[in-house]
Amino acid sequence: MKAFNRVVGEFVELPDHSQRIVSLAPSITDALFRLGVQDRVVGLSGFCHRPPETKNYPKVGSYLYVNYKRLDSLNPDLIITTGGVETKIAKELFEKGYPVFSLQLPADPWEILSGVHLLGVILGVQDRARELIFEIENKFISLRNRFPQIKTYVEIDLGDAISVGGPSYISAGLNWMGLQNIYSDRDEAYFVPDDSETIKRQPRIVLYDPKPHKVPSFEEVRNKLIKRGILKEWVGLIVTQGDWLAHYGPSFLDVILPDIAEKVRAALD
Repeated sequence: MKAFNRVVGEFVELPDHSQRIVSLAPSITDALFRLGVQDRVVGLSGFCHRPPETKNYPKVGSYLYVNYKRLDSLNPDLIITTGGVETKIAKELFEKGYPVFSLQLPADPWEILSGVHLLGVILGVQDRARELIFEIENKFISLRNRFPQIKTYVEIDLGDAISVGGPSYISAGLNWMGLQNIYSDRDEAYFVPDDSETIKRQPRIVLYDPKPHKVPSFEEVRNKLIKRGILKEWVGLIVTQGDWLAHYGPSFLDVILPDIAEKVRAALD
């Protein structure tokens, strides 16, 4: 099979129905497991931590680094990456002659579903991909306008505090539910927010997404945000389980967003 890898800007030769797949992104791993091809997966990124079964797979790298000795020992016939920060490693793999295919980072929920469909085509499981997309769409569509345009601030802990602007799948997903991202007018998908500007925009809900392996307590987050002036007595705070909003696999649409909706409802009661 010949496919155009938009991230590396070249056509790549891929085997039909790959049997030894390495995923270098949690979103890809999520999609592979949801498509039911986990028995064809032989290696993962060190960041792939869901579902729980991923702990049993060899880890071969990260977004910026690949252990080529370990990778070669797995004899992969397909390596799947994403774009964004992984663009460099995708190009490196391509130049070294590895069978690599990349999905672009999604800008909205529908691009997440398009990625699932594309993986289904490449892996020869188109029918399962269509079924999965239909299942996810039904749950996602049911979340439409769940809330009456509640002003919401998102903060992701990536070392620095990061928030999301209009061109982000996170913003699109929250806005779909009626959670109005206070930074929807920003033309950057991700940026370092200014606390004084955040305070000025008066969010009613704060969604805090910590690192997955270092989740602080609710009180720790609460005290930090109070100290920065963001959290007021009328503002509801939700601290996720870590790498929740920052996850752009298919589970974002039918697992994560419904979970956020329940937590927001509870925070507002």
